[in-house]
Amino acid sequence: MVKNSLENISILIADDNEINRRFVVHALHSHGPEIIEAENGAEAILLANEFQPDIILMDIHMPEINGLEALHKIHEWGSKNNYRPQAIALTADAREEERERLLASGFDDWLSKPVSGRNLVAAINNLLTSMDPSIWDRMATGTGYYKGLDDEQALSAAHGSSDLVKTLRGIFVRELAGIPKQLDPLMMAGQYDEVAEHIHKLIASAGYCGAPRLAEISRQFHSALRERDRHGIASGYARFIQGAAMVYNELLEVT
Repeated sequence: MVKNSLENISILIADDNEINRRFVVHALHSHGPEIIEAENGAEAILLANEFQPDIILMDIHMPEINGLEALHKIHEWGSKNNYRPQAIALTADAREEERERLLASGFDDWLSKPVSGRNLVAAINNLLTSMDPSIWDRMATGTGYYKGLDDEQALSAAHGSSDLVKTLRGIFVRELAGIPKQLDPLMMAGQYDEVAEHIHKLIASAGYCGAPRLAEISRQFHSALRERDRHGIASGYARFIQGAAMVYNELLEVT
């Protein structure tokens, strides 16, 4: 993970336990985000409405207004104000049924306490791939982590042949252009095996063309399709389309 990979991203941490908040702030500090702290659910609602953070890290068991109720209020206000943050639940309850309840209640991901700094940053990075494209314009550039294309990887795969990279990327951009028209009907019809076949082919193409992030998103989506993970399929498709669009736009600039 590169340093400052979350620069220009705003994150709200809501937890009534100061030790938990201090740990999260420490874990995220070196990655460069703007961090907003809330000590309870009511404060989380007010701060979310005021600052509209990109990511919310929400403790579930808080007094008076718990994390579920707070997120519901934030989503309720956001639906009227064109605001929809990505939210990660933080809970000491690691049961599978708790995970399903949280995801069904509007959270985009969850982490079991105690949370490791590495898992926290990884979960945030995962969610960033499914966010509105405008967020990419606000993020720090130059690190290479959030760029859709990695020229060095592409050249390495092509044994140093820039002509081959150009040829492969020309083919890939045409493939990506047809993705929504091919996959949207299959997704709506629940034909997940057919979708999985398309994604399987694209994983290798993304690797050869130097699109490592898209390749990884595609692997995760492919796994969810094979396992018939309903939440993973829905969120995975959104992330895949977002990642594919980013790579497509970058390819248009270089091919």
